[in-house]
Amino acid sequence: MDTLHRVFDVVGWEGLGALSTISIAALGFLINGRLKRIDAQQKRYALLVEFRQELIAYSTRFFDLSAEGIALANSVNAGDRRDHDVARVSAQLSALVDQGRFIFPNYVKETSGYGSHKGPAFAGIRREPLDAIMAAHYALEALRRNARKAEYLKDANDELAGTDLPLSRHYNPDSIRSTLMEARRCYLNAVVPDTFPREWQGMFENLFGKVSQRKQLEAEEKARLKVPPVNDPQGPAAAGGAPDGS
Repeated sequence: MDTLHRVFDVVGWEGLGALSTISIAALGFLINGRLKRIDAQQKRYALLVEFRQELIAYSTRFFDLSAEGIALANSVNAGDRRDHDVARVSAQLSALVDQGRFIFPNYVKETSGYGSHKGPAFAGIRREPLDAIMAAHYALEALRRNARKAEYLKDANDELAGTDLPLSRHYNPDSIRSTLMEARRCYLNAVVPDTFPREWQGMFENLFGKVSQRKQLEAEEKARLKVPPVNDPQGPAAAGGAPDGS
């Protein structure tokens, strides 16, 4: 109390009022900054939710086409002639790559004008999700043009390798079906991590709870031994590699 009296004797009522005004202004500045950060975060999540809705619809289209491609590869391998359907799915996958440029625009920073001769929409480096879809398109072209099968499968493999994402140890680059399955895997690896913030992961963990302790222990043991998950197909045939490599 003596200290307050001494401060009051020095600054007086006017000084004390000024100090109060400064304190209130500083507090208001801090609160306003906090509110702006919260508002910016909410807007970010709102945009991310909208983007994810578009992304899920787009991804669903790719998954449907890749699944149809796998079914066609099985059918052709069994001796059926499905030229029209194969051509249709291949063309739709090619179109899906161009549609994806609205969702995954090319990386143009520090690319020294790469691709600019094709026009502004194609300037820069194509994103990894679209590379995966392009690989699926090449796989269907390999199915459609048997005489150039090896060439198109090599192009598909180059696209997958170019993503710099981990490829399954069961991936068979000489198999059309395996290439389609690996394209889907690469697409997921390219898309999910960057569009699923850690905060959302925590939210789903709170919503669904933890997985069973048995599954946790099995996962830890497999990670230690570097064994693939149970649902990871075993061997080239399971990954889509038939004896004739279709």
